Amino acid sequence: MRIIIILLFIFVNPTQAEIMPDITCNQIPKHPLKLCWSSSQNFNSGILLFTNTVYIQNEQKHLRLHEREKDSISALTHIGFSDDGLLMYIEHADEGHPYFTFYKTINYLGNGKQANSLATLDDYFLDTIKAFTAEGVFIYSRSRTRETKCADVSGYVFNKKVKQKVKKNAGLGPCYKIFKLDSKIKN
Repeated sequence: MRIIIILLFIFVNPTQAEIMPDITCNQIPKHPLKLCWSSSQNFNSGILLFTNTVYIQNEQKHLRLHEREKDSISALTHIGFSDDGLLMYIEHADEGHPYFTFYKTINYLGNGKQANSLATLDDYFLDTIKAFTAEGVFIYSRSRTRETKCADVSGYVFNKKVKQKVKKNAGLGPCYKIFKLDSKIKN
């Protein structure tokens, strides 16, 4: 029994090999292609690095390598699209906190990350994406913390003036932020 346990440890020890996750795909709205991605962890030299890979999948379900980024400090965690598929974002995470790079989908399909990005959004407290419209309006909610002044799960917010939690309306929802790409889309 001891031998089996030792062998299992050797095969799952992340310092020995790269951990390969599944490939995830999202359909580009109103388009026959899907963008697929994977992000694998590599623990070489005791430093956590990622290999991020993006594929294009056609209607016959064939994958074509679009781009690969090795030794990145950020994991590629999601690719999303506006309602009409003309705009897209790539979400990366550093230590679990997301940041987004926005592109025109057609430009990204042609040039990958070499395409000119429209904008970058980095909000440490970004919690949930609510909408991404064809007009370039990106709506998201923020975490319920005292730093964001949004109600936490107990219905309290942090009041900086008195430096304590103050009871708020229990029905107070999360804070929503709007990030607009409209001026960048027209260029």
